[in-house]
Amino acid sequence: MLYRTKEKIKRLVFNLYCKDILNTNPITTSKNSSVMLVTLLSHLDVIMYLVSIKSFYFFLNNFQGRITIINDGSLTSYDIYILKKHINGLNIINIDSIDTKECPKGGCWERLIYILNQLNDYYVIQLDADTLFLGEVSEVDKAIKNNCNFILSGVCKPLKILPVTIYNKEIQNNKSKHIQVLAEKKLIYLPNSQSIKYIKGCAAFAGFSRKSVNIKSLIQFSKKMESYLGSKWHKWGSEQVASNYILSNFGQCTTILQYPKYQNFLPDCKYNLANFIHFIGTYRFKKLIYPRLAKKIIKQLK
Repeated sequence: MLYRTKEKIKRLVFNLYCKDILNTNPITTSKNSSVMLVTLLSHLDVIMYLVSIKSFYFFLNNFQGRITIINDGSLTSYDIYILKKHINGLNIINIDSIDTKECPKGGCWERLIYILNQLNDYYVIQLDADTLFLGEVSEVDKAIKNNCNFILSGVCKPLKILPVTIYNKEIQNNKSKHIQVLAEKKLIYLPNSQSIKYIKGCAAFAGFSRKSVNIKSLIQFSKKMESYLGSKWHKWGSEQVASNYILSNFGQCTTILQYPKYQNFLPDCKYNLANFIHFIGTYRFKKLIYPRLAKKIIKQLK
């Protein structure tokens, strides 16, 4: 109860710091664009999201991609009014309308399913609401233009996409019982493990190349992992493993958004070197760095 109260207060402070995002110009999207941004959004994160999406458009030159929001069920009618006021051409769909088929429900699986279902027609970017762009992101622009996947490094160091046979050796001594670690250890048992690759990425910001993979491949992967892990595969975090697997193995190329230019906000990371930061929940409001940086960007937007 105390933790939730503190988080509520910190979120209120963020919204007060960043309320001027509502005084910035709206985003104009293009119905003719072959690029789509997708975000799973809740009522609590509307202000965060507007800062994120507007900072994305500001630093990605002349970007006019389509924008889709997946309503997690908590968006109010006023939230939707505000969002549509600030994003011309916004598409909002309800999470209940997405059929996860034989994959888990919840834990962002609906978002991943929706993204894969769009890849015949669009290059799709997954963007979490708690992300912030602070400078140019030329690697992202290049990946989109070349129809390459892109994936965010999940740790405070540069990473490589590795063969699963090598990756498995690197994580064998990790004693964590988190579903992501447990699932990653099972990758070696996949029938095609000798030919597949993997990277410990972060699903907060990811690019899925057009015509790279279909839903059948995800279902096959999910069913296999569930056979190894049982009901644990339905826990929060399994979707990120599935996303990392897809981005590592499908499509003609994958760009890794490397630390320190792109990073998660973690204790050991040097955030002052970043052009993009994902403010993960555990450390999101530490020392109010997030709202302070967001406020600076809002001043630039104005």
